[in-house]
Amino acid sequence: MGKILNTNTRCHPSEQGGRASITAVLVEGVVGDYAVYVGFGSPEYIAQNGDKLSFDEAKMHFPGIKEENYRR
Repeated sequence: MGKILNTNTRCHPSEQGGRASITAVLVEGVVGDYAVYVGFGSPEYIAQNGDKLSFDEAKMHFPGIKEENYRR
């Protein structure tokens, strides 16, 4: 797992009532690139087991990221 650079948590309505929180984790790669993973749990868990987002989806959570540095 790379270094966690940032996290972004958003809450959404849940069918079971209340709200569910989903977390996006910005992770640095070994060659200076980065990727964003999303899931439920701790940032460490999401960085290792989360679903990788496309660049366009990742920009919604981290608007300052650059496409040329985003891991494909």
